[in-house]
This record gives sequence, C-alpha cells and structure tokens, in this order.
Amino acid sequence: MNKKSSLVSLLVLALMGSSATSSALAQDNQYLPEYGTLAEHNQWGTKEIDVDKVQELGIRGAGVKVAVLDSGISLSTPGINTKLYAYKDFLPSQPPLPDHGTQTAGLISSEFDIATGVRGVAPDAQLIVGRVCYFSSCDTSAIRKGILWAVEQGAQVISMSFGGSKDAALHATVLSAVNSGVVMVASAGNNGCQTKPNGGLNRFCKQGVISEGYSASYTIPGLISTGATDQTKARASFSSWGPNLDIVAPGVNNTTYDPVGPTNGFGGTSAATPLVAGVAALVLSVNPELNPQQVQAILQATTKPALAVKPKVWDFCQQDSVTKVWTCNNEVENYFPQEYFTGAGIVSALNAVNLAKQLGLQDFLAKPIASVTGTDISLTWTGGAADLYSNNKLIQRSATSGHTVSGEQYRSYSFQIRRDGKVSEPSLVVLQNLTAPQAPTVIEKGASSNELRITTSDLAAEVDQLFMTSGTVAALFELQDGKQVPCSGYSPSPDGAPKIYYFKCDIETQASSVTGSFRLLNKYSQLGLGVPVTFSRVDAVDPTMPVTTTYISSDQISFDWDEVPGALSYEYRYLPTGEFFCTTDTFFSITGKGTQPSLFYVVAKNEANCGGYKIADSEYQPYVLLSATPPKPTGITVKNNDILSVEFDVPNAQPTDQWRIYRSDGAVTRIAAGQRIVLGMQPNEDVNGKTFSYRIMQVVNDTWGEVWSEPSDPIVVTIRDLAAPEYSDCSISNQKSSVGCTIKPNQEADSTLVEYLDMNGDVLFTQRVKNRTESNTPLENVQSTFKYAPHSIRVSAITGLPHQWMRRGSPKSVKVRSYNPNVLFVTN
Repeated sequence: MNKKSSLVSLLVLALMGSSATSSALAQDNQYLPEYGTLAEHNQWGTKEIDVDKVQELGIRGAGVKVAVLDSGISLSTPGINTKLYAYKDFLPSQPPLPDHGTQTAGLISSEFDIATGVRGVAPDAQLIVGRVCYFSSCDTSAIRKGILWAVEQGAQVISMSFGGSKDAALHATVLSAVNSGVVMVASAGNNGCQTKPNGGLNRFCKQGVISEGYSASYTIPGLISTGATDQTKARASFSSWGPNLDIVAPGVNNTTYDPVGPTNGFGGTSAATPLVAGVAALVLSVNPELNPQQVQAILQATTKPALAVKPKVWDFCQQDSVTKVWTCNNEVENYFPQEYFTGAGIVSALNAVNLAKQLGLQDFLAKPIASVTGTDISLTWTGGAADLYSNNKLIQRSATSGHTVSGEQYRSYSFQIRRDGKVSEPSLVVLQNLTAPQAPTVIEKGASSNELRITTSDLAAEVDQLFMTSGTVAALFELQDGKQVPCSGYSPSPDGAPKIYYFKCDIETQASSVTGSFRLLNKYSQLGLGVPVTFSRVDAVDPTMPVTTTYISSDQISFDWDEVPGALSYEYRYLPTGEFFCTTDTFFSITGKGTQPSLFYVVAKNEANCGGYKIADSEYQPYVLLSATPPKPTGITVKNNDILSVEFDVPNAQPTDQWRIYRSDGAVTRIAAGQRIVLGMQPNEDVNGKTFSYRIMQVVNDTWGEVWSEPSDPIVVTIRDLAAPEYSDCSISNQKSSVGCTIKPNQEADSTLVEYLDMNGDVLFTQRVKNRTESNTPLENVQSTFKYAPHSIRVSAITGLPHQWMRRGSPKSVKVRSYNPNVLFVTN
C-alpha cells in the first residue's frame, strides 16, 4: 500500500455465516442510529402515545373544551390563539413572554407542522385559558378561582401543570370540579430521586419517602396524577412518585411552541400533563357521555407498558447538629412497588380512543363490580370465567366471578375482563379510607353576597381525618341544584379548649336566601354526611375597589383604580414588610427591581391623611418586578460554521451575558455566562447542506423569573456538508467467508462507520474505525469476526465525541465470488 498517497485506503475483512438477525443485535453499543432530520425526531413524544395514528383516523378532539390553568399564553402564537374559547387573568396583567403556559397549551392544540415536528394532541379542541401563575410561582387563591371559572365556561378537561402544598380549599375545589363532570389532570411534580453523594444530597432519595406533589396527591377518582417518562420508556429521573400516581407520558424534550417559536426542549411532568389531558379530550370527542371516573378508567385500561426501573435510595439520612449538613449512607434498592413510579403505564391515545368508541357503540361486556373491604377488592361480573386485567395487565387467566385481589391504600385500579374476543367496560377503584366524616353541628350561620359563613361545634372526633394543613379544614356546601361550593375552615381556639370552627364558602349570589347541605371533607377526599343549612339574609359588605394592574415592562408596573365617592385619601401597601403609605392619587407606579414577589393593596378612607374609617378596599394584587429588559440583539454575524456547530458573534456581548438560540426546525439551546454563543448539531441528525434560520435573544436570570430580550432578526445559515466516505469493490469470498472493501475515509471526520446490512436494510453488525492512529498516521486495515452474511454494506463518516454528527453513504450490494487463493483482499 502506498502510504504517501492522498487516497487513504481502509481494508475491511469479515467472516460470514448464513443466518439472519435483527438490528437489535448490532454489536456497537455506542452507536446511535441516525434519526434523520430533527423535525422527524421531534415527533417522538406524540408518536410514543400514538397521536399520529389517531389523527390519521380524523380524530382531533372536536367538540371538547380543555382548560389550561398556567401562566397564560402568547396570543400571537400560531395554533393556540385560533383555538381560544375563553381567556381570563386571575392575577395582575400578564408579563411578557408567558413561556410555560404557551408550551403546555401548544402540546394540546397545535396543528401538525412537518417543518418542526410540532403536533398538538387534540388540535380541534377549544382552549379555555386561565392565568393563575406568574413566572415560576402559582397563586393558590387564583388556582381555586380559575378552576371554578373553567367549570362555568364549560370545560370538560382541566390541565394543571403545577405542584403546590396541601390546601384545604383547593382540595374541596378540585373535588367539586370532578363532581360537576370535569376530568382533572395534574402533574405529579419534578422532585424525583436523583441520588448523589453527600455533597449534592437529594433527601427525596431516602427509603420510604414519597415525592408526589399536590394537587396530584388528592385521592379523588377522576383526578389523574401524571408522571413523566423518557425516550427509553422509563420514568424520567426527575419525575416524582407515590401511591397516587395514575399514569405517565413523555416528559423529556417535548416539542411545542413558546412565545418566540417552536422548541423541542420542553420537559418535566408539566409537559406530560397536557399530553394526558389531550388524550382525555380525544376520548371525550368520540364518547362525550363518559364521566371523569370512566375516562380515567379507560386511560388506565389501555396503557402501553413502561420500562420497569426504580431508582436506588439511601437507607438512612442524618443531619449534623452543629453544621446542619445532611449526609446519607448505604444506597439500597427501593422497596416501593413499580406502580409508584410509572402508575398504570404510558398513556396510549389510539388504544384509549378505540375502547371509548367501542363503549359508545354498546359493544362490550358489562363491567366488573367492585366491593372493597380494607385493601381487599372483590370483583364480580355476569357470565362465565374471563381473563381479568388490572391497569391493562393480566392478573388472572380464566378467573371466575367473585375473584378477590389485594390492593394498596390510595392507589387507583382499572379492572377489566376479556372473554371470547370482547372486553368489558373498565371499572375504576381508588382505595381510600372508608370512614366518611360525620355531619357537624352548626351553631351559627351568616351570608353575604360573596360568601357563606358557618360556625360549627368541636370536631375533635374527626380531627385526625379532617386536617389538611396547619389546622385548616376542607368542606363543601351543596346547593339544591347540585352545585358544590368549596369551603375552608379553621379554629382560633387555644390548644386544650373546645375548638369552635369557622368556615367560609365562596359564593356569588344576590339571592335573599340560600339552602343546601354542609358536608365535611376528609384527607382521603371523601365527603361526610350533610347537615341542612338555610341562609335567610344577606349581610351588607364593604364594596370592593377594582384595581387595574398593568405591566409596563419587566421592571415597571402600574396600579390604577377609580375614585371612590366620599374618599379623601387612599392607604396602600406594596412592600413585603406590609408597611402602609398614603396618597390622594388614584394610581401608583413602581419602577425598578425590589424585594420580590409582593402584594399591592389599597383602602379608600373617608378622611385626609388616611384617617377615619374604611369606605372600600381592593383585593390583594400579587406582582413581581425583575431586571430591565435587555435590548434586541442586532448586527449578529456568523463567526464559525464548522462541521459540528454554528457559532455567532454578537456585538457588545459581555462575558456575563446569557443567551438563547432558536433554530427554525425547533432546536433550542441555552448559553450560560462566559460560553461561546454556539448551537451544536443534535446527535446524528441529518443537517448536511441544509439551510436554517436562527434567532438569538439575551436572557437575564432573576431569583423569581427570567427576562428575555426581543429575539434578533433571523440569521440564515447553510450548514456545511460533511461528505460520506468513498468506497468500492465490496465483495465476498464464498470459500474464505470474508468480505472486503476499498474505502477512502473523509479526513474531516473523526471516524468511519462500517455497517453490514441484511436484505431489509437492518443493521446486522457495525464497526467504528478511527481514521488515524494515535501517531496520526492513516489506518490501513481492520479485521473483525462476523458470523452473519450481509446483503449490503454502508460506510459513513462520523465526527464528534460522542457521535454528534454523521454522514451516511448509500448501501452498496456485496458481490459473491469464487475463492482464489492467489487473490488477496488488499488494495494499493
């Protein structure tokens, strides 16, 4: 071989046999199959749950209203604003760029875009959007109001991609929504276990710790707690777990819209939740008569299996009494059952829709009837023996009616029988404490135009079951027309004394009398026995001053109110300290970032200098101010367009600046301070010679949120083309059982990949060969044992460590020739 030649030759020899195998047996474990364009790969999440197959049938969620309670949406985002049925702010005016809410809504409603892979689950559904979050914080009071408003707007599904703490009134509100016929879908949270050594301790990794967050943890049939999976079908490492976890969906690198454009970087249980909500909408679109419990049962009875992997946890953790540093020891297997981590499995839109359609046609067996004793579930059904399934898993072949299974407290089960090719309607069982609260004794009552007030006697007999958090108790007031009004109560009585409880139930009415039944709610989401209560009078209440809140910019906000008749001054507060100030104006503006977040509150007074008594007051207005918005980046040029990335030069960029880069096909990257402003290629994507537009924006991170600049004008870049290796003379010796090729590697690439393919084009075996040795000389040949006969060979250029980008050659058929001992598989 002429080593001085510029044509570097690579000799490949392989031993063959006659058997066939599948691509799963490829032996290069580091090799990642090329997935084509990023837009094709961006569809992985919706394809995982079969949305593409459902939409091919023309099923797109028509006729269903889905409420998204989040941070609001960008009204200019395509595929979202045209689906909007109703929009309402439950917090001050919307800050710019509500990315989280836009992303969740986009996963439900976006039309399919072949250029980016964006695909909403139910694009024909109508959106009801309530803004209950500002930046990364969500207001519990706003959430409660948003749920009640969404129900009034006719929502059939409510998607809630937020966590939170235990809240009695929220618990009652969620239950009232489900009881009114609304499917509630809530994220389980992102507090899953990621075990690290003592320096980066996550105490959720301790044995026996539940990380599933509220409101997904309320034990309410019809409330679907949603976890996240990754591309291996396993629980995503961040996804929280617990007995209330019902189902999982893709939550890693989901593709949707944010206010700037398409992005494939949306993840978390926040991303999984709208996918499940969208599937619920598809189910209701083909069978609108289903109630929330039936929808949950269908989703859990039609899942696809998730990968059974559980995180390891610490055996015990302890905190140093002096340094307060936690240390954990002895990493062990997690003793929780697999269902705590992946629930019933991965939601499947196709399976769920098919079962819902079947039930709508009355083409099914009668559902099994469940009776519960403790944690034992006895199932009876009509007809003979049948195969019994729980959450789409076979638990007994040819089971007979009266079969008993053992369950676990708080978990949900969807039981179904199958016989002679037919299936039953699934039956949902959520194991709860079966002791419902008793009817309380009402000792006083009162009403106003916006609330009912009930005082009860001591609830000592129920207290262990009733408390939700910090002594706050949940209840419902059921009106005669069946509407349920959420209530919350507390007791100011000191410990040791009989506790009188004061309840407030939010209601909007001008009626002179209100009649209904007052019922306590325990922590297992069970309503107690009711006590009839009639309110026969309406108290006078102080009028509420409407306040208009306007975000002028990220660091400037204005509060405005109308002049109140008889008011000579206005007392307001806006600092976290609660300090009061006085003004005669009917507006107040704040500029510049302060200690945030905070509340604005104003009271109209009948005397000057804020003296005298209150005439009217406003509701509390939460707000947050951040840094000033950076200027729009301009004058950007391409600094370097190499094989692995495109780097940009932004004039006047400082080392402390942070950036986001958007590529037109959905690729998005964050650039930390001090890093190059560069967007690299995705693993093994096919971008050779393709043209994209890029937009760059500056990002300022504050404690309570992000501030984004306006994105730059598009920068059009054509990616450099990485040439595939040249190769020829691929032939087989049928006596020597060897195959050889003459290959000229592309020296711009790091390695050459040789793939041996069967007649279907599947990979039988792969070899990755460095183009040069450690001494930087061209590699001359490689040998490898191989017992399967290839139909063809494909040779590709790979560059980057790990495989970041490759250029595939076209497969070439392998010739078979007779053995000639005088001919060597060597070329010059």
